[in-house]
Amino acid sequence: MNNYKGPSGFSIVALVTGIVGMSIIPIIFGSIDLVNIKKGLESPRGKGFDI
Repeated sequence: MNNYKGPSGFSIVALVTGIVGMSIIPIIFGSIDLVNIKKGLESPRGKGFDI
């Protein structure tokens, strides 16, 4: 009965690939997730990972 929605998969991928040192992939996935958050399709909980 827990309705907690954690960060989306896009934000996790953006964070991990950014830490690993890939250059363009975190920008793409972070941008996709920010657009989804803006449209209301995703929870804003992963927004910190995207920025």
